[in-house]
Amino acid sequence: MVRCSIRAVFSGLLQRVMLQRRMRDRLKFILERWIQRGALQQLLLTSGLVVLVAVLGGLLAWALTDAFAGPAEALWWAFLRLTDPGYLGDDEGLVLRTISTVVTVLGYVLFMGSLIAILTQVLNRTMRRLESGLTPISMDSHFLILGWTNRTAAIVRELVLSEGRVRRFLLHRGGKRLRIVILAEEVSADLRQELRDLLGRSLKRTQIILRSGSSMRIEHLRRVDFTRAAAIILPGADYAMGGAQGADARIIKTLLSISKYGPVREQDAYPVVIAEIFDADKIPIAEQAYQRPINVLAGDAFISRLIAQNVRHPGLSFVYAELLSHIHGNEVYVRAWPALAGMPFGSLAGAFPRAVLLGVVRPQGRHFHPLLNPPADLTVEAEDRLVMIARSYEEAAPMPHFRPDASPAQPEAVQEAATLARRRILVLG
Repeated sequence: MVRCSIRAVFSGLLQRVMLQRRMRDRLKFILERWIQRGALQQLLLTSGLVVLVAVLGGLLAWALTDAFAGPAEALWWAFLRLTDPGYLGDDEGLVLRTISTVVTVLGYVLFMGSLIAILTQVLNRTMRRLESGLTPISMDSHFLILGWTNRTAAIVRELVLSEGRVRRFLLHRGGKRLRIVILAEEVSADLRQELRDLLGRSLKRTQIILRSGSSMRIEHLRRVDFTRAAAIILPGADYAMGGAQGADARIIKTLLSISKYGPVREQDAYPVVIAEIFDADKIPIAEQAYQRPINVLAGDAFISRLIAQNVRHPGLSFVYAELLSHIHGNEVYVRAWPALAGMPFGSLAGAFPRAVLLGVVRPQGRHFHPLLNPPADLTVEAEDRLVMIARSYEEAAPMPHFRPDASPAQPEAVQEAATLARRRILVLG
């Protein structure tokens, strides 16, 4: 009987301890979920604790001392000590000073410590969110680069260096100054430092905005205001995004998203798209995916042709480096001069004393057909664009009041190049 009684007592004590522990864990769980809901709930919890300490301290001081006319005055006294330790020296009496000291210490912990901690946490969270590039932008006529690849930084550099050309392009789109928005998978300090190292002082006069997101998600595209961009650039990626095949699939899916979710406006109001495709066979698919102004570059085929041509013509790479960059030397300009319509191409050489004519680019529907080194009797049409090499945009202009000669100048006979000896070429890789 005694053993059964002792066993029942211990069993009851064990059940009571387990119940208390479960209630304590339940309370911690509820408190944890409340705190994790956000800064407002944290402030409400801290405010509740402050009020509780003020009420307990005030009622205790009113009950143990004769310094107050009523409980309301005691509560106000406790709240003042809780929020401002400067009142601590005004109290008299051991009991009142003891209660005031305890309330003041709790005020340091609850009112000041918790409040500063919560506000600091909110500020840090806000700063991290702003730095991560999740805030939507509101912008018109900006250049939008979708994706950070090994080409993005170089594209930004060329846009910044060709500021004059970009400004003239933006004038036709209603823009005034160059603004570049980059949508990267994840914005970090490394990306900003790479732009800083590449652009240097040019970075200060150009507004470059980084945003986090994927170009294949429409909510992320809206984050960078893609419908109001002047031009959208889709760079390829050699070493990321699943290689060449994965990069082509990403670009085609992005073009489908842009075309489908774009606003219903006039066709000329849609952004001009420049995309790089590795597989040249996928160019018709990309053009079909975006039924609006688009230029698709077959990067793999283009680079392969450049390599082959540099083998045939040593030193050709230096010519391309000068013509296709904006650092020094001459550049290629494509300009429309309707006033020269009806004139033979061979008679226009004297119209550009500071430029070298290469040919014309003739529009054919949504595309252009290049006619480089055309015959001298080719008649220039009103919609043709002249292709020329010049040092500046101003020098790529004809003489005022130009009158062609009666007969176009015939090109001099070009002496045939000597046949090169047969060579063997080794391709590594």
